[in-house]
Formats: sequence, structure tokens, C-alpha cells
Amino acid sequence: AALLDPELSHGENVTVVDADRQLIFNRDAGDNSTEAALLANGALHTRIDNVAVSRALAGHAGSAGFRDTKGHRVIGGFDPVEDLRWAVVVSQSRATVLAPVNRAASPPAKSKNTR
Repeated sequence: AALLDPELSHGENVTVVDADRQLIFNRDAGDNSTEAALLANGALHTRIDNVAVSRALAGHAGSAGFRDTKGHRVIGGFDPVEDLRWAVVVSQSRATVLAPVNRAASPPAKSKNTR
């Protein structure tokens, strides 16, 4: 049940993929409460192929930038589930992840002198 209802921050997504790169679970897909809902949302017939999945299925944990199932640019962490030969990826939009960095790198606003 925990897999079907992960506690995440707003905008985060969990994707689980099997060794054949077939989607097992995608939180962003909507209702995932039943087997029928999972299948209707692409489970077992949607191929997921990105750098995070490739690295996790090769046995590595880490993070990477890639495109999600909807084609959006995201940054995600990934980890293998070795006993099942699955990849678990948690991702968030690139803009959201990098927003604090971009704010810190922006020059301060110039104040207007009124004379």
C-alpha cells in the first residue's frame, strides 16, 4: 500500500520500472488504487527509457537530468531494487529544483534613487 501512496512534496513524482523498462507505477498517472487503474494508466505496456532508468537498472544509485513520461525536463534521484530488478525514480521539474540556485545567482535588484 505504501508504494501506491508515497508521501511526496507537491510536484514530485515516483516512477517504478521493471528490468524490461516497462512501467510498473507512475504517481503522476492519476488513480493507481487498483490493478485495473494501474493498467489503464500505462503499467506493463508503457516503455520508459531515460538515463535515470538505465543507470538504476545497471545497479547504480544517483541523480540525473532527463525528460519524464510527459516530455518535461526534470531532475531526479534513482536507485535500483536489485532483488526485483526494478528501477525507482523520484523526480521533480527542473525549474522547481533549480529555482533557489537561479534566485541566488540573479543580480540584486537596483534600487531607484529619488532625488
